[in-house]
This record gives sequence, C-alpha cells and structure tokens, in this order.
Amino acid sequence: MTARGAAARPLFAVRALLQFTALRVGKRGSPSLARLWLGFGICMLATGCLDSPPTYSQTEQVPPFIITAQVTPELNALVDMKLGQPQQFVVPFQSVDVGEDLEGNVYLDRDPGQPGSWRSRQVVPASTVGFDAPRPPVTFKFTPRAGLDAPGCHTLTLILAHQSEWDFVELPQVDNPVRLPIDDTRAASVTWWLQIEGDPGQTLRACPTLGETVP
Repeated sequence: MTARGAAARPLFAVRALLQFTALRVGKRGSPSLARLWLGFGICMLATGCLDSPPTYSQTEQVPPFIITAQVTPELNALVDMKLGQPQQFVVPFQSVDVGEDLEGNVYLDRDPGQPGSWRSRQVVPASTVGFDAPRPPVTFKFTPRAGLDAPGCHTLTLILAHQSEWDFVELPQVDNPVRLPIDDTRAASVTWWLQIEGDPGQTLRACPTLGETVP
C-alpha cells in the first residue's frame, strides 16, 4: 500500500461515519442521538481516546536463599577455634532486593526458645541483578573471647533478611530487646558447630550438646 493510500484510510473512515450518522438521523430524527454516535465514532478513531491497559512491574522482592553447599567453613564439619583467633565465614546467597538492603546478624549459641548471644551485624547492599545471577556473598569474622566464650561446643548462627524484616523483640528470658526477624519465613539462616579450645581433628560427634564434649 502507498503512503497516500494509508493516509486516506482515516479520512475514508470519517466520511463513512458521517454517512452512517446522517442515515441514523434520517431514520430516527434525533439530532442528539446523531451527535452521540458521531462523538463515539470520532473518539474511537482518535488515538488516546481510550486509556491504555495498565502495566504492572513483575519484579517482586524475594527473601534471601542461602546456598548451603557453598558455605565455608563447611556445615557438616566441626570448626576448631582458639581463643583470640578470628575465623572467617563466607555465605553465598540469592535474593531479589527491589532496592532494599539486607541485614545479617550473628548469634552464638542460639537455640529454639533461646536468642543466644548477639555478636555482630552487617548491612548487605541491595543488588540489581536477578535471583539467579551471581552476587557477592555475606562475609564476616568471629573471634572467641577469653572470659566470655567458654571452651567446649558452641553454635554460631547467621540470620539474613531484608532490613524491613527486622525489629527489636522483647523476650521474657532476656533483659534487653533482641534484634530478630519479624517473620521467620522471610529470613534465611545457617548454623555452624564450633569447638573452642578442643582437640584438633574432632568430628561433629564431639559435640552432642552445647558446652559438652565426648570424653
């Protein structure tokens, strides 16, 4: 089709609409009805007369997911530690942040019903990559302290969630509010077993319960 033919289409449509309107007026004798039909037809022909369908962002925030197989130190091994000597922990994870930073908190000896001893907090900057795209892991160091961390078996837990998912929670078993996730289903956690000042080379069997060792 030529450009002239394409440009003539709207004019032909308007002319046909006017003829149709005149026919309706001739049959029914109602000028107001004719104006209604004419206005409706012109509106349909004009661009922007009808609202475009709304568009919605398909990007929704996805809570963090820890890739446990890539965590170091390994989760299925006992981590030998000495007082005053730091150990680095690396936690790869995935999430969709939608512009919101994440927060990670570390606790020693956290058990169900026991908040444990809070040790450190860090903010993880929001990422613009998708859920499956690589991103920097959470990395932190923990150092057992003499006079505070008794020799024996302990757990070390990292909890990771977006910042809006955290709050200071009042618990009956502790004097001060504890920084905890509001909704556990929107948080991810990982736990290591530590042996402080123990015999090197021990396995997880050396830590049946917190603070105890196998003779």
